[in-house]
Amino acid sequence: MPRGPNDRKARVISLQGVREGRDHAALLGRLLELAAQLPPEEGVAGGLARYYAGDPPEEALQDLTDPLDWIFFAYRPPGSDLTLAERIAREDRRLSEREREQLRAWSGGAVAGLFHVLHPGPGEVRLRRLGDQSPIVASDSREGLQAGDLVAGWLLPTGSHFRFGYSSYLVPAAAVRPLEHLIRQDMALLRRQMPGATWNHYYRALWPRVDTVMDLALFFGEECLAVQVASEPAVVGRPQEDPAWQAVAERLAGFLLEEGAHPEEIEGAHRLWWDAVHVLRPRVNRPEPWVGGLLYLLANRIYGLGATQQEIAEMVGTSAASVGSRSRQIDEALAIEDGDPRYADLMDAAIRQFHRGELLLLLSGATAAATVEGPWLYLPHGDTP
Repeated sequence: MPRGPNDRKARVISLQGVREGRDHAALLGRLLELAAQLPPEEGVAGGLARYYAGDPPEEALQDLTDPLDWIFFAYRPPGSDLTLAERIAREDRRLSEREREQLRAWSGGAVAGLFHVLHPGPGEVRLRRLGDQSPIVASDSREGLQAGDLVAGWLLPTGSHFRFGYSSYLVPAAAVRPLEHLIRQDMALLRRQMPGATWNHYYRALWPRVDTVMDLALFFGEECLAVQVASEPAVVGRPQEDPAWQAVAERLAGFLLEEGAHPEEIEGAHRLWWDAVHVLRPRVNRPEPWVGGLLYLLANRIYGLGATQQEIAEMVGTSAASVGSRSRQIDEALAIEDGDPRYADLMDAAIRQFHRGELLLLLSGATAAATVEGPWLYLPHGDTP
């Protein structure tokens, strides 16, 4: 029986999809092989430590695919502005130009999120992302998706389709409502340090935190709906062109880089400084006292590391008295909280433990004995900070 032009077009499109799917899977495997040849701290091992805020839990060691999309396409190691996939695309000459272009496209265009399944069809699935309601059509590489499901994963642009990356999984139905609520509270927390943050930024930057709220949603269920985040105050400062103020920002970043700080930690330190500039409009004769004051606040008020003024003073080349004076000025001007979400790296292990601990206390009803220590970051619904 002769076939018409539409049959031929459908056959060509189908074959193209098969080739793209095969190439997609092959490049994912190749990327993993190339990353395994890097020094551990520069490759997947460093990303795993960041993802799990320490060593991976024993149950995760059976299957380490869940973190890989974030590690390759969003995580930036200390001292680098490149994702792992971008670095491999730039440096590994064994890749073809087409493969390098595809890796760059994945890093820049990967869409992470929790996706409501609207319409699973043959060969594709229509999705809508939780948060911004962005619609997206993806190649259906998962079996058994049904309308109404919530699927977590990363979608990578490959040829004419988005395709799932290394891992995707269905959210249990009982966890969907509490998870949606906790995710929105986590976004409110991010917007205290980045008022214009989009859902694309949230999912890409803070994907490992989704695992934390997922666990809480599964364990506490509908009780999670009673939680809300304290959404104020938020950052107000902006970078300034004044050379003296810029000198402080540059010296601050330099010291943090020497200590192996992640890019997000340096960004938080800069937010602290520019908020201080916004409120104090300081006169800077020498950058060292201000750098020392900032480092002292970061070490003690933000991350709880317990550094002394003398230790900080010796590090930056100023007096302990100057460190104390500048830190008090900034602290009082900005009313800094312990672990302040305006200035903390929200992916830092101590910060994540602090946030999870507060949520656990609140959800388990154990806040009454602890409220004297306030201010609380998370609050029962309807309360005000």
